[in-house]
Amino acid sequence: MAANETINNYTIQPHGGELINRVVEGAERETLIEAAKSFKKITLNPWAISDLELIGIGGFSPLTGFMGEADYTKVVEDTHLENGLVWSIPITLPVTEDEAAKLEVGDDVALYGEDGELYGTLKLEGMTKKKKRKMFMVQLTKHILVLKKFMTKVTFI
Repeated sequence: MAANETINNYTIQPHGGELINRVVEGAERETLIEAAKSFKKITLNPWAISDLELIGIGGFSPLTGFMGEADYTKVVEDTHLENGLVWSIPITLPVTEDEAAKLEVGDDVALYGEDGELYGTLKLEGMTKKKKRKMFMVQLTKHILVLKKFMTKVTFI
């Protein structure tokens, strides 16, 4: 048995069967960095940057981005993604009401850290406003560790 074949036989498969890689490199990366200067901007806290990185490197495979409303609702209510895969923690990008008011579906958005560095970009596909009280109750009963993420933000994009 060849060495590569042996490695493949013992490698743990990513959740959902495919390792997602959303990292942009080379000339495409440089072009995107330049284009991001004209995008609408959101400032991410360290937790959101961590989620973004895990999406980018495949740590949250099969997710290819932050969850939309359908996946979010299914995960909170049923611990599964819309496609049926088991998933227990919602991976969303919370923004303030002020940030949400400046955004529209279809916008290109630059994601900056509190340090002023560009961490990523996204094409806004949807927004969902959640009521804090309901969010606290849902998070408290189903995902205690995720509660901290939603304490100050009420709109998910």
